[in-house]
Amino acid sequence: RDGLEAKASALGIGAHVHFPGWRDDTPEWYAAADLFLFPTHYEGFPYAVLEAAASALPQLVSDEPGVREFADDATALIVPANTPEAWNIAIRDALADSGAMRRRADAAQTKVAAFSLEAMISETLACIEQTKNATIQR
Repeated sequence: RDGLEAKASALGIGAHVHFPGWRDDTPEWYAAADLFLFPTHYEGFPYAVLEAAASALPQLVSDEPGVREFADDATALIVPANTPEAWNIAIRDALADSGAMRRRADAAQTKVAAFSLEAMISETLACIEQTKNATIQR
């Protein structure tokens, strides 16, 4: 963290970059943000992306398999992972075209309902039932 804070300061953006650590008030942070950036190099399942989507926050996300379980071109601006220049361009494009980013954010907010706890439980139970029925038919 110290290294990242020093880097932000050296770049002259220290006043605009926050390193808040663990927070339990993320909806307030999402509401205060203009964009949600998720430049991960690997992700199992991106719960933070779902949280940002539920808050209708426009997103730029890495093109990684775990992220792609939720995000697509209709819900987020997809950026190749580990490509700083591509991220720089994507951020500028996103800020310049707030209408397109708003449409993506609205689509993501709608899509996130399919990833609710209730939906996950229902789908899991349906898989169990399907497996049980297939086993019985053998």
